[in-house]
Amino acid sequence: EIYTKDVKDFPNIHFDRHLYLPLLKSDRRVKSTPPALNEGEAKFVTDLRSFLQAHGSEFEDKEVFLLRNLARGKGLGFFDPGEGEAFYPDFILWVLQDRQQWIAFIDPHGLRMARGGFHDPKVRLREYLKALEPRLQQELKDRQQGGCGPGEVHLTSFILSTSPFEEIRKTFGTGQHSKEEFKEHNILFMEDDQYIAKLFQKLLDETDV
Repeated sequence: EIYTKDVKDFPNIHFDRHLYLPLLKSDRRVKSTPPALNEGEAKFVTDLRSFLQAHGSEFEDKEVFLLRNLARGKGLGFFDPGEGEAFYPDFILWVLQDRQQWIAFIDPHGLRMARGGFHDPKVRLREYLKALEPRLQQELKDRQQGGCGPGEVHLTSFILSTSPFEEIRKTFGTGQHSKEEFKEHNILFMEDDQYIAKLFQKLLDETDV
């Protein structure tokens, strides 16, 4: 049953767009590898599932896949030379349409420990990914033969704040930032009922498609 639906009194999330099943929520009764989803991660998965179910007609010409990223040593990480640390975003989201792919690295995050506000390496990952795009596109073109291949790939990242806006605005950077400024830096607040819609809007609209 855990491969076909949410099971009553068992901590699984059934989401058929995820690339492996089952997905398990944190529960002291169950141990799993990789570790179970924490509260923020589980909320993102269930909110994404609900959004896609409610807006299926808008995605008829697209394929959407989600993958939970593994942790250090096994997952896909990004190295910060200034801090000597690697950042492993919690999820990788793919949207495919025709011969285009949008890939977003997504991290539900408290933001309380963000170093330097909008200059925090986790927030600026989107800038690194955008700078990487031209090189990636060229490599893909070089590998294509006879017009076949994956087409264009667009990269970005999002931080999904599990902390409320009013709490974060007092401690983040100057403490004077608006929600729109956070959105410009691909930081969305999970308390916002429309945060999944805003994520897809930013993901797809930034490429002028």
